[in-house]
Amino acid sequence: MKTNSIICLILMLTLYACESEPVRDVSDDLQSSSLDQLYDHLDDSVLNSDWWNSKSTEIRNILAMELKSLGDDVSMKQIKDIQKQALSKVRGMNMRASVCPGFPIANPEGDVLLTTQAEVDAFGALNCKEITGVLDITDTTGTDPILDLSPLSNLKAVGSSCTINAQDLTSLEGLNKLKSVGELGPFGFIGLLGANLVDTDALSGLMLITGSLNVIGCTSMTTLDQAFKKITRIEAGQTSNPLTTVGVVNIDQCPALTSIDGLSSIERSTRIYFRGCSSLADLNDLSSYNEVVEAIWLENNAILSDINALPDATTLDNFLVVRDNPVLSQCCEFFNLLCNDPPACTVSGVP
Repeated sequence: MKTNSIICLILMLTLYACESEPVRDVSDDLQSSSLDQLYDHLDDSVLNSDWWNSKSTEIRNILAMELKSLGDDVSMKQIKDIQKQALSKVRGMNMRASVCPGFPIANPEGDVLLTTQAEVDAFGALNCKEITGVLDITDTTGTDPILDLSPLSNLKAVGSSCTINAQDLTSLEGLNKLKSVGELGPFGFIGLLGANLVDTDALSGLMLITGSLNVIGCTSMTTLDQAFKKITRIEAGQTSNPLTTVGVVNIDQCPALTSIDGLSSIERSTRIYFRGCSSLADLNDLSSYNEVVEAIWLENNAILSDINALPDATTLDNFLVVRDNPVLSQCCEFFNLLCNDPPACTVSGVP
């Protein structure tokens, strides 16, 4: 365990099946410290930049997780450097005919922002197969809500990140040919947000995500069964190997979600977040996991009772938060992490 590690375990439970002594509660200050950690590694040059402040809170949180891979003092200069590297890669492609460089007009970064159904329709009419930069489908005006993604039926690849945040959208039908997100960088996350989004099966053909996987505030979604199920990673020019690592799996504020079978092929990630999933009874669909490197956060999951599918944790580089899961009665997977000299040890000295 690194000396600077912070292990926050706030349990609405005891470890009776593993150890008779109850885990000591953590102070309010220490509880809040885990929240602050999300941005701890970002320099003021990032937090005060126009680039950062133009993002929504949800996208900032996702970016903060993505940027963690750059180290502990991430500066805006570092971000600009990796953006330049990605741009060089795009230019090296000579903007081949299958690539759409931008919308509504061409731009070097190749970013595509769609804020209305009319814009979705107009961009779809271009029959683009690949976007070199960011795809951001986000309602902003409310005068012409995005209801249908079928015009994007030719799209096969998004070079950087893909965000879908349309509050009236119920289905991702139209993205059925999408195979990769993030191959060109600099960020390769996918973010699904939207109170009415229920059908994500169109992402069943997705083969590559180079960053984090985020499902946030999808309050009507009940299952995540087909989306992400066929994800593979590109390795040595091939796409036939199962994905064995995802930077972050972040399922947040999805109270109707009962099944996460679409995540069943993932074996390793740096972080796992399950928060506000009040209908999720177990994490059995994560049975392929064999390692979580940095952090586990399980919070406010009303009926979560079984986390046995998680690997037995022996070390986490950052933090562990388990709180407000009222029917979770055992956390044996964390025992070796908490005790100093297994199996003959207690957990009374855990901070």
